[in-house]
Amino acid sequence: MGPLVILGLFAAGALLSGGSGPTYEQVPGRVELADGVTLSPGVGELLYLASQRSGLPIYVTSGDRSARNQAAEMLETVRTEGVQGLSIYRAKDLIRELLGAPRDLNSWTAILQSWADRGVVVSAHMRSGGFDLRFHHYTVPQALRLVSTLRGLGVRVAVERDHIHGEVAA
Repeated sequence: MGPLVILGLFAAGALLSGGSGPTYEQVPGRVELADGVTLSPGVGELLYLASQRSGLPIYVTSGDRSARNQAAEMLETVRTEGVQGLSIYRAKDLIRELLGAPRDLNSWTAILQSWADRGVVVSAHMRSGGFDLRFHHYTVPQALRLVSTLRGLGVRVAVERDHIHGEVAA
């Protein structure tokens, strides 16, 4: 099964199938989710609006994350970038606890879940307010237009090494 594609209202998303329909680049107002990505309806609707306003299709590579999925992402960051890769996170006490624990999925999941149970999350992805967008298929002016559009919609945006990260208020 292919990725979820949003054409029109978020709740009316359809599965992408092969066929002779328009290509990704030809459909402004289109939000496509990578396999396995989930978004809250509010975030999906916001991204659809951003696509409509910017005239650009949007490809979402990451959305809502469980503590386990977040732990896996963070462990991969440590593996590829070293512990300095975790400097982007604001919950410094939580990060210190993670770095003091064994670097395995179960340990980090338990720590992240424990903090989340107390109302502290390390990432907006864990509270259904974070998303990552692929941007390598945009020209620089297109990427800037999308970032500007997202910011105009109240999204906190960070352009990271290989994606645009967005956060919406809880």
